[in-house]
Amino acid sequence: MKATAAQAGKVLKVLMEACGFGRSPRLSASTPGTERAGEGDRPSDGPRIHLTAWGLSLLCHGVLLVFVGLSLREAPPKGTTREYSTVVGIAIRPAPPPDVSMEPQGLTADGSEEEARTSHEALAISGLGDLIGQPSESPLARVLPEATLGAGRAQTGEVTPFSPGPPGGSPDLRGEPGGKARVRLFGIVGEGYKFVYVFDRSDSMNWFEQRPLRAAKAELLASLEGLGETHQFQIIFYNHEPLVFNPAGHPHRLAFGTEENKRRAQRFVESVVASGGTRHMEALLLALNMRPDVIFFLTDADDPQLTDAQVDTIVRRAGGITIHTIEFGYGPPRRSDNFLTRIARLTGGQHVYVDVSRL
Repeated sequence: MKATAAQAGKVLKVLMEACGFGRSPRLSASTPGTERAGEGDRPSDGPRIHLTAWGLSLLCHGVLLVFVGLSLREAPPKGTTREYSTVVGIAIRPAPPPDVSMEPQGLTADGSEEEARTSHEALAISGLGDLIGQPSESPLARVLPEATLGAGRAQTGEVTPFSPGPPGGSPDLRGEPGGKARVRLFGIVGEGYKFVYVFDRSDSMNWFEQRPLRAAKAELLASLEGLGETHQFQIIFYNHEPLVFNPAGHPHRLAFGTEENKRRAQRFVESVVASGGTRHMEALLLALNMRPDVIFFLTDADDPQLTDAQVDTIVRRAGGITIHTIEFGYGPPRRSDNFLTRIARLTGGQHVYVDVSRL
């Protein structure tokens, strides 16, 4: 900037000298007589005035050009310029923990769909750390938890008149949605997520005008009504061999308690007929391999009895599965302790006796 001002000063000085400004008038050494003698011959002042005006105009334009040049030199260049940095402080306030709920909230009264979607995405991101830091629980683990070993002595009872209750038992037996189911069968209440019904269909179930078989079927179908869609079940009717409910081509798998599966189960149960002999062991082992929470075991056969070794095998294979036993018989119970009462007692289940003559 100083060099530019010096150059501008030099230009102005040259212009002023060219126009006759700043120079002292030249004095001639003539004598007074000579000067007076030449007064008559001195030219007129017109051209001198014209030259002075021209010089002033040239001076003004020169000054203008100098300032324009200075302005152009000092104008900031286009494109990238110098960056001016400023140090600032940033305070980060941690966000409050999200209110985690079982289901993401949708539209609210004063919100929009976009806000709901943004809130849901933020909730998913905030829970990412927990998913990485801890092993996630499988959805199936919540729906189908591992059964626990039942404890205590079996409760025994006697049911004489047959009177099927309302579907699934009384209304208070229905568990919370997604929770454990509580189902009733001949007065016994079973609780869990997975149930297997093992019912005798030997020829003796046809006695008394098939009342034992009809009563067993009615109680079974009423019990299924206590299951929700998150619960699972399987049905095994057996004589000398098992007959397994097979709704989807997988006879050894449990079926979910959907309305469609319940309708299929009803058709299956109604088609069962009683015939043949009795072999308990194969049907019980098949049910244990399905790993339910509860097994309802119904039979009218006091003979053949399971041996103590067979009972021990069943209890050992149960490993926490509760087995409730329902015994059909004629008249009062003939003995207070048999393989059915022992199985129920050793697996934490209940035993009930039903007099078929009073059905």
